[in-house]
Amino acid sequence: MSHVEALREEEALLVHICNLTGQSAVGPLGGPAPGQVQEGASADVPVLGGQHPTEPSPDLSASGRHRSEKGAAPKAGAKQPLLRDLVLDLLRTHDEPRLAREVHEEFLRKHPARQPSVQVVRNTIEGLVAKGHVRRHKQGRSVMYSVSESVTANSV
Repeated sequence: MSHVEALREEEALLVHICNLTGQSAVGPLGGPAPGQVQEGASADVPVLGGQHPTEPSPDLSASGRHRSEKGAAPKAGAKQPLLRDLVLDLLRTHDEPRLAREVHEEFLRKHPARQPSVQVVRNTIEGLVAKGHVRRHKQGRSVMYSVSESVTANSV
């Protein structure tokens, strides 16, 4: 393969990528880029990846976002309370500091429809620590959490 052929293949690939991302692809001297079909021209142009370069990707929606990026449709009904608020309420019900694992287990018992991992609960508690709503207590290698005095007097 000659250097010129390699450059043409590379240019065709770049044009294909530009077409997939919605950017206009212009060839040298302002004409259509190689691989693009002009009106009245033959559609027998070699196509990369088995798809014509001017066709949108089937995985892209009209907005250009991938279908998987849209996420699930919002659930009908009332909004669920924030995990932060539920965890803080659980910590308020105890006078002594609690392990994140204990808070997680109690959360799963009281809210079986929600299934956050222990790490998500721990991260939520650490966020409350950063805001000053919860205090961290270290006992050896264990870390325990309790509600700050200012939070027990005031609501969040």
